[in-house]
Amino acid sequence: MSPAGGIAAPVLTALKGPVSGKPAHCIDSATYIEMACDSSNCHIFFTTDGTRPKPEQRKVNGREVTFKYRAPFCLKPGKRVVKAVAMHRVTRQLSAVTTRTYHCEDIHGWNETDDCYDDCSVTTDSTAWDSDLEDGLRTRKGASGGGSRRRAWDKDAPPKPAEPSPLDELGIPPDQGFAAVNHSGTQINLYGGGPPGAGTGGGGFGGPAGGLMGWEVRTPNNVNFRGGFAPQVQQQQPQPALPAPDQGVTPQQLNLIAAQLSQRMDETRQSTLQDIRRLVEDKKKQQPPQPPQQPVSADPACLPVSKGDGDFKKQLQHVYAHLLQYARSDGDFQAAVGGPKFGKVISAELDESTDSYLLTVQIGKPGYKKPLSEPKVQPPPKPKQPPAKKAPTPPPPRRRNPTPPPNHKVETEVKQTSNEKADAIKLKAPEEQPPEPVDEAYFQQEEYVQEGTLKPYDSFNANADAEQLRKAMKGLGTNEESIINVLGHRTVSQRQEIVRAFKMKYGKDLKADLDSELSGNFNKICQNLCLGAAEYDAMELRAAMKGLGTDEDCLIEVICTRTQAQVQEVKKIYHNMYNRDLEEDVMSETSGHFKRILVSLLTGARPEGSSFDPVQAKKDAQALQEAGIGKWGTDESKFNEILCGNNNAHLRAVFAEYESLTAKTLEDSLKSEMSGDLLKAMLTLIRCVQNKPAYFAKALQKSMKGLGTDDRTLLRIIISRCEVDMVQIKDAFQKEFGQSLAQWIKDDTSGDYCKILLALIGEN
Repeated sequence: MSPAGGIAAPVLTALKGPVSGKPAHCIDSATYIEMACDSSNCHIFFTTDGTRPKPEQRKVNGREVTFKYRAPFCLKPGKRVVKAVAMHRVTRQLSAVTTRTYHCEDIHGWNETDDCYDDCSVTTDSTAWDSDLEDGLRTRKGASGGGSRRRAWDKDAPPKPAEPSPLDELGIPPDQGFAAVNHSGTQINLYGGGPPGAGTGGGGFGGPAGGLMGWEVRTPNNVNFRGGFAPQVQQQQPQPALPAPDQGVTPQQLNLIAAQLSQRMDETRQSTLQDIRRLVEDKKKQQPPQPPQQPVSADPACLPVSKGDGDFKKQLQHVYAHLLQYARSDGDFQAAVGGPKFGKVISAELDESTDSYLLTVQIGKPGYKKPLSEPKVQPPPKPKQPPAKKAPTPPPPRRRNPTPPPNHKVETEVKQTSNEKADAIKLKAPEEQPPEPVDEAYFQQEEYVQEGTLKPYDSFNANADAEQLRKAMKGLGTNEESIINVLGHRTVSQRQEIVRAFKMKYGKDLKADLDSELSGNFNKICQNLCLGAAEYDAMELRAAMKGLGTDEDCLIEVICTRTQAQVQEVKKIYHNMYNRDLEEDVMSETSGHFKRILVSLLTGARPEGSSFDPVQAKKDAQALQEAGIGKWGTDESKFNEILCGNNNAHLRAVFAEYESLTAKTLEDSLKSEMSGDLLKAMLTLIRCVQNKPAYFAKALQKSMKGLGTDDRTLLRIIISRCEVDMVQIKDAFQKEFGQSLAQWIKDDTSGDYCKILLALIGEN
């Protein structure tokens, strides 16, 4: 019996009767050793060389030493120390080791030392021992039906004639392979044959042990114990008659009985498996299908502070978790959010203040669509009144343009293209030189007639305006009207003086105070009005390239519409504000020919002036035709070279020559040759060269049409152009879309945000 919780040690039994005059441990080479274990679900492992069995390491130097017990076996002659241990199949727990010592006699009188002469003394049809197999186990090498064994010293002795084999009598061919364990798992005699003299020959044909079937046995390490195997006889063969009770059972009959039992067990096992499969399938058909379980979604963890490691999904989950918590604590918010049917998210913006973040999400209302083509019925527009003439002031001294070369012409007028509804721009007189900038090079006048809607305030006093802003934000509540009267009617240079005066008088930043008192788009526009013109453009460019994704529309609008002096000013301010190079940031955020055209404009090497060469203009038009519609594919580099390497007067002459050459405008040709951001940049350059106010008018209409408003683009255009050419932009907007810019702003904005926008464009 095994101890409590342990594994019983295996029991070794020699299957032989008592022999008078010999102890129990004396056996012969035809005696079977049987092993058993009282504990269930156990495997037995044993050795025959006296070493301790190691189930986890059965091979040593590539040779199997520890064997797994499958069926009774015989031992080779000599002194054999058999050690066995039982191991549980699941827990892998080992039992105590059982040791038995046997003195095994060779019933044929062969010596163990004869094994070393197997390779040199055995003929092709003789029976031999395999010296490479496991020590102590009976095996045989060669499988002829009969024959004799010649030792090394019997080289001259003639081989004995082959004797008839019992297999021949049964009609069974020799040398058929046999696995140690059959398909049903039944264990049978693995390693030996019957008693001596069972065969018809002197040595028998089944090996030294006299096994008549001559099976080929495979050990657990797949070593082949060579021999012959008699397959199952298909036809009815004459069976040997059973002997008298006093004669016992012969080995041939035992082997045949074992083969028949193995066949029957295989058939029974196959039938049983088929029945089990059929029952399982019938049970599955009877059971109704279970509905799939829906996964239960748990609320995300509500952390006090998000990780902010750049993973926007985790950031949105953090906001979602806190929104749930806030809705549970605020019944009014919960009721307001739970009632309506929300559509898709139209826009979302994140703004940062001193102590908080403002996340603005605009969600569409299902079933509502903003009218696109039929605006509200408006009274007919009033005829435009000419601006009141101011007292003439002595103009600054002007310098005449240098005389152009003989083959050059000076542009005096701009031809209106066929796809423009607004009037063509009016050029300045050829002899006029743009006046020197009043405060900074960023506001240098361009080649066409320009007039802004935001004029310098006559009675300007920076200290008084700073005090008025302080009173508007001090105490409870905020006087937004007072803030609009100051910031909405001062030029950018005057607003910069107000910011400095506010900081000097009160020791506080005006932008920070405005941010703490205001919110929404009204706060955004007031914050932007506190910046200089170049600072505002630099901030917009940085916001377009910062974080995930790039706002290519912002890059195109700012870089492709500014003059060379303005581009150089923006590059310098950008480096001062962020300690970064604008060209390097643009190159890292864009690619391909779109990157090339932006970098070409950022170099600031594009020439300016009003003179052009007609001959060269015709050549450039021909080159554009050959690089575009005149070839398979498009040579984008040629377009980049011509559009970014010549002044506006030369490009307008090229556009006219191209239209007369191809009967198509260059803009129409580009639409069929290019796409994406590169096409947008090329069209922006062409439209700004032909009519910059009309370009900004279309950009303003695009920012407000449809569902929702692109407030960032709307603010950027109005703030940057209200002092430059907003009068021309308003005229182009009216002629292009049949409605005033002010009316569109009133339809798309509201409140103080709408009031300050109207103040900047000169509308009450």
